Amino acid sequence: MAETVICECVPIERIRTQVVGKYRNINCRGNIHQETWSMYPCGLDEADKCRSDHCDGRISFSVTTPTRDVKIITALFIRSEKGAYALRDRSLRSLFEEGLLETVVPVDKELNDPLIRLPVKSYKNP
Repeated sequence: MAETVICECVPIERIRTQVVGKYRNINCRGNIHQETWSMYPCGLDEADKCRSDHCDGRISFSVTTPTRDVKIITALFIRSEKGAYALRDRSLRSLFEEGLLETVVPVDKELNDPLIRLPVKSYKNP
């Protein structure tokens, strides 16, 4: 049986509403649907080939103040809930701390480890 890890997350719909209302050039990766920020229905789930209780994706968007930066949100999609959450990682915390997004109350989710943890970078335009 896979090890589990507790992840601090926020419901993605709260984040999505803020980002769509304020920022430009929103780009969804990892089979995330642009209109809803949902990955469902997931092809692996439909084919019963899932090896994890979650999958992840990346949502990037442009922030124009004070400089035009690209920010990245890690989205976790929990299969049993068919729901989406934003992982409260360093990147998301910085969005709250810099006042780019209003703080959302986090929730803890227990997921199979390993979570897919890719390095997250913030790119600045020249």
